[in-house]
Amino acid sequence: MSTNILELLKSEFGDQIVGQLGKFVGEDAAKTKSALGSIFPAVVGALINKGSTSQGASEILDRINRGGFGEDALKAPENAFAGGYTTTNLLNIGTNLLGWIFGTGLQR
Repeated sequence: MSTNILELLKSEFGDQIVGQLGKFVGEDAAKTKSALGSIFPAVVGALINKGSTSQGASEILDRINRGGFGEDALKAPENAFAGGYTTTNLLNIGTNLLGWIFGTGLQR
């Protein structure tokens, strides 16, 4: 049986989290869910591309090991977009990670 990584990723973002993320960015839940449906394949595809070389795969592993992506990173995902330190920290980690994945193609 094969595993669909995109479906696993989408399943981690339930209605409550999508709703909170939408509220955080000023969009309704339906538009946010639709946007995530486009964002996830782009990020996964870029990671696959980056990991297609031994150097890239090593860089991905290094990022995971030192990047704050342990089990505590999203221990309470419902609090991720509530504001304060948790949100700021998550945004900083995400911005740095996306900048590394997409390079100069990332724009705010």
